[in-house]
Amino acid sequence: VATSTRSPRRTKTVDSILRTLTGDRQPGTFYKLAANSPSLAIDTVSGQPRVDRAKMMATAVISTPTVDRVRDLLIPSGCKLDNYRKNPTVLFGHGFTDVKYPVGRSEDATGNLTVRVGDAVEADCYFSQKYAEAAQIFELIDEGVLRATSVRETPIKSSYQRDPDFGEILIVDEWELEEWSWCCVGCNPDAIRKALDRGKLGGVAIVPSVL
Repeated sequence: VATSTRSPRRTKTVDSILRTLTGDRQPGTFYKLAANSPSLAIDTVSGQPRVDRAKMMATAVISTPTVDRVRDLLIPSGCKLDNYRKNPTVLFGHGFTDVKYPVGRSEDATGNLTVRVGDAVEADCYFSQKYAEAAQIFELIDEGVLRATSVRETPIKSSYQRDPDFGEILIVDEWELEEWSWCCVGCNPDAIRKALDRGKLGGVAIVPSVL
């Protein structure tokens, strides 16, 4: 009879999870977005986003079932979209940069939500065509300079599980997507310098907030 070496899961509250967080901004690690908020964020670098210039739309994987550097794991199938569906906002850097307004939405022209939950969570972002910063962030994505995304989420159900390879892992089984963002984590610094030296994106001078 085979026996498991894994210990039973131990349920953790959101407060106990938050008390253990470092707040460091690293790819693939949880960090708090505000001191008195239950919201967490986790960054993902998932390769080159797919771009449709005609629709001014970019598609990216925004969450994957990967154990990160501090042994955290978001379960994609646990992503809850009911509240996000009401306001499917896409930001840049969670709104903590000089670009304060949403740059796009995960909703198509007919009002359908464009977030898909499966083995990973994938989303389409339809960029604003009236906001200069949004247009230039789209150009950076199309050029391959911006490749990272980050989800802001609230844990609903979480637990610890001991894994023989990774040790004790924090598993977030269910979570609410609040918003997701394009971000600079994992960008190529040479590509950024090239864009800055050129001074233009899509033939238009780089606006100060993007610069």
